[in-house]
Amino acid sequence: MSVRSSGTQAINIEQDVVLARQTARKLCTECGMRLIDLTKLVTAVSELARNTMVYGGGGDMDWQILDENGRVGLRLVFRDEGPGIPDIKLAMTDGWTSGVAWALA
Repeated sequence: MSVRSSGTQAINIEQDVVLARQTARKLCTECGMRLIDLTKLVTAVSELARNTMVYGGGGDMDWQILDENGRVGLRLVFRDEGPGIPDIKLAMTDGWTSGVAWALA
């Protein structure tokens, strides 16, 4: 597998979340992804970038366009220095959230 191109997008403020989505959309287009796959990936990037900013205190999205035997792919890695998830098994439970729950009075 060879790396065709790579880079990093900082994610520290709200505008960086938008830039991460735009970067992902551009990279998906360069890779020739179908619209449905592009849409799914950009949606995931939006969530991961926001989590990186909100829960991780900021970080980076590293990207690589990969080529293997004529197939092109995209690798995205989100990095931050946040506290992490204390109970991963619990976090994988349907309906669980680490966010603040608001009750209607």
